Amino acid sequence: CVFFLAFSYYFAPDHRTVLELYAPDMFEYMNKLEKGGFEKISESLKKEGVEKDRIDVLKGEKALKASGLVPEHADAFKKIARELNTYILFRPVNKLATNLIKSGVATKGLNVHGKSSDWGPVAGYIPFDQDLSKKHGQQLAVEKGNLENKKSITEHEGEIGKIPLKLDHLRIEELKENG
Repeated sequence: CVFFLAFSYYFAPDHRTVLELYAPDMFEYMNKLEKGGFEKISESLKKEGVEKDRIDVLKGEKALKASGLVPEHADAFKKIARELNTYILFRPVNKLATNLIKSGVATKGLNVHGKSSDWGPVAGYIPFDQDLSKKHGQQLAVEKGNLENKKSITEHEGEIGKIPLKLDHLRIEELKENG
């Protein structure tokens, strides 16, 4: 919801100044996205052979499952969207994080830049060592991610931190089922 508001404020001339004044980090993010992100998204779609006007839209349960959102959260977001007569946009959630979020594990804020893991026992989490993340084996990306993780923890001490990984039997079974 916050991202959608920032997005709408950024592109509404009357609200842009408010966003820049009260949420400078979000303003800077939107500024970077506008300057390079939209072109990257278009290039990515072209590489995948997707025509912008021919994207198949998933609906209902298929859309919910593909999104990775917790179903109860999606219902709450739909209610809010109806009440506010607006749209709420989300990036897909790592599917191996959905049950973690449902069980109360915190989600990643804008002050965390590390990538989540999609493999092994840390799947669904943001590993401090980015060589355990989706960036595994990509030396420059791993080094950058590790620096960003260290910076995030230093700059946001008390807000975010490292915890030891603990897996119960159900989580181990879920990871086995998902390869």
